[in-house]
Amino acid sequence: MSDGAAAPGTVRQLLRSARLLLLDFDGPVTAVYADVPAADVARSLRSLLVDRGVEIPARLYLSDDPLDFVRWASTATTADHQRAVEARLTDLERQAIQTATPTPGADALLRAALARDLPIRIVSNNSPEAITDFLNKHDLAHYVVAVHGRSPDHPDRMKPNSWTILQTLNDASSTAAEAVLLGDSVSDVVAALTAEVPCIGLANKPGKRDKLADAGALVIVNDMHAVADALYGAPALP
Repeated sequence: MSDGAAAPGTVRQLLRSARLLLLDFDGPVTAVYADVPAADVARSLRSLLVDRGVEIPARLYLSDDPLDFVRWASTATTADHQRAVEARLTDLERQAIQTATPTPGADALLRAALARDLPIRIVSNNSPEAITDFLNKHDLAHYVVAVHGRSPDHPDRMKPNSWTILQTLNDASSTAAEAVLLGDSVSDVVAALTAEVPCIGLANKPGKRDKLADAGALVIVNDMHAVADALYGAPALP
């Protein structure tokens, strides 16, 4: 068992009845912006809008979150500007994952899920193109049943909205009680709980544990190995 993990029985109990594992991408699978800082991506999106003559609010000049620009453009600009922002972000995400590496323990979790015959579907605010590129690059695609990423036409459906999770459950012919979501952000937890899906929080950075706990994560671990170890110990369902 990895250091700093939650009690193995606790994670194992949560996974015991799971028939579907929903996995966030940025964090649990890889750090998308490990080598290409998110602040640089946000700066590129800000420049794109300014160069197109769009007047943006002051808060966006301070934001380092690329998704802030997608959300704002979807409600405050024309469809053409929205498409431009989405296209630029998708392109930058695909560039960023070229140098990104799998999160330690992510491959162990994927192998454990396959051994237990537990299907994995990725539910992410990142573009499906970038996610698929990464999975193919690292020979991980065969572990994942489906990728449910950001919809270019409906950025309002991104987490913390539960829409993508509910649609994923529908596509998998699964109920919320049969699923578990593993994510590393408050938006993951909020979306999961709104969809009535139990959530494991990944506190992989300082300060995350309290935030995930306050948001309502049922179990919190410090690394992916903890979940992989627990999954190996959880008996397969008939």
